[in-house]
Amino acid sequence: MGKKFVSRKMNYDRINYFINFIIIYAIFNIFVYILFNNITLPNKLIIKMIMPNDEHHAIHLPRTSNIINGIVSSISNISINNPTTLLASSLVSVVDISHVNKDIITNIAFEDDYSNMSELEKEGGYIADPNPSKVENPRVYIYNTHQLENYQMNNMAIYNIRPNVMLASYMMKEQLNKLGLPTIVEETNLTEFLRLNSWTYKDSYKASRIPLMDAISKYKSLEYFIDIHRDSPSRETTTLVIDNKTYARILFVVGLENPNYQKNLAFARGLNAAIEAKYPKLSRGILTKKGPGVNGLYNQDISPNMILLEIGGVDNTIEEVANTTEIMAPIIYNYIEGD
Repeated sequence: MGKKFVSRKMNYDRINYFINFIIIYAIFNIFVYILFNNITLPNKLIIKMIMPNDEHHAIHLPRTSNIINGIVSSISNISINNPTTLLASSLVSVVDISHVNKDIITNIAFEDDYSNMSELEKEGGYIADPNPSKVENPRVYIYNTHQLENYQMNNMAIYNIRPNVMLASYMMKEQLNKLGLPTIVEETNLTEFLRLNSWTYKDSYKASRIPLMDAISKYKSLEYFIDIHRDSPSRETTTLVIDNKTYARILFVVGLENPNYQKNLAFARGLNAAIEAKYPKLSRGILTKKGPGVNGLYNQDISPNMILLEIGGVDNTIEEVANTTEIMAPIIYNYIEGD
C-alpha cells in the first residue's frame, strides 16, 4: 500500500509541475511580448543584419537581453539577437504553378501610376547604405527610380523597419562587388529631391535621371545600369521555390518609346536567356511598354546596357529578395564578362 501511495503522489507531483510550467510559460510569453513588441532599434543596424555579409548577421543587444534570448531560444528556436530566425520561422513555401514564355510578354501587371506617394511614405522611407565602401572605377550603376516600393513587412514590424527596393540594390551591390565586378548604388534621396523641386511622383524618372547623368559624368568607367523595382501582382505570381528555398521572381521591362530600344531589348534578352538556362521559371520574361499612361522610356535612351529589373512583388519577403540577388549576381557577372 505504501508503494502505491508514493507512486500516486509522484504522479500528482508531475501533473502539478506540468501545470505550473504551463502557467509560467504563458506568463513569460506575455512578458516577452510586452517587453519586445515596442522595441525600436536603429534601421541601419537591422539592415546590416539582413545584408549578405555574414559578419552582420548577429545583432548585439545588452547582456540582460542575452539571458532572455537563451530562454526564448531553448523554447521556441527563435533568437531575439538574430531577427533572421523570426523571418525564417514565418516563411511559407509556395509552389510555383505559372510560367510565361521566355520572350516578350505584354500581359503582366506593371504599375506605372505612383500617385500615392503619401501612402508609401507612411509605410517606408529612404534607407542609407548599411555597408558603405569605396569602389574604384565602378562598371555597374544600380539605382531605384521608385525608392519607396516596399516588400512584405513580415516580422520586421517589431524592429520598426519596412524593407524596400533600396535594400535590394544594396544586396545586389554586395554580391557583385564580392565577385569582382565594381558596383555602386545611387544614394540620392529622390523623394526629398522631388519635394524640393515641387515635382510629383510621376516625375520620378526625370528625377532619377539627374543623379544618373551626374554619375556618368563622374565615373567614366560606368558601362551597365540597373534600375531595380518591385512589381505588384500576387505572391503566387512573384514567388518560386527551388530545392526547398524560396525566391522572388524577376521581370525585365523595356520601354519602346526609346528610338534605340532594340539594343536595350537585346541586353534584356541576353540576361533573361542566361537566367532561364540556369534557373528555369525564375524570370517571368520581358515586358515591353509604350503608349498613354506609362513612361515608355525609363531612361533607357541613356545607354544600350540599361535595364529595368523587377525583383519580386509586394508580398515577397526581403529574405526571398536576398536569395534572388545571391543567384542572379553570378549570372550578371558571367554575362558581362563574357563567360
